[in-house]
Amino acid sequence: MLGLTKTAAVEYGRYGIRVNAVSPGAIQTDMLLQVFGSQEKVDRMRTVHPLGRIGRSEEIADAVAWLFSEKCSYYTGRSLTLDGGLTAQRPFLQQLTNAESVQSGQDRFTWKPPMVLSDDLVETSLAQH
Repeated sequence: MLGLTKTAAVEYGRYGIRVNAVSPGAIQTDMLLQVFGSQEKVDRMRTVHPLGRIGRSEEIADAVAWLFSEKCSYYTGRSLTLDGGLTAQRPFLQQLTNAESVQSGQDRFTWKPPMVLSDDLVETSLAQH
């Protein structure tokens, strides 16, 4: 999707046409509830988002309205990610396989806290490079 967005932005920019994509994360909708199977599971999903909540459809609509506005006239060829910071922490979010999830009784996603680097480790790493 991003490749197509970038290509179209380059191709049509000379005609004053801006091309962007919107990449929403989890948004509180009936479809999300169907995917997770219960409100309890949706509520647990909130805990892996840095903002501690699921997005609202109005927030996506507001962002799309901004993309269409003149206030966004210099923005093209990009994807606007609206996911409450979920992808910003992606290296720390570990998705369990179905087998692991069933076996452990855990949700499919677990929070894996970031590694804290000690000053000694950072100095050693910098000295090696």
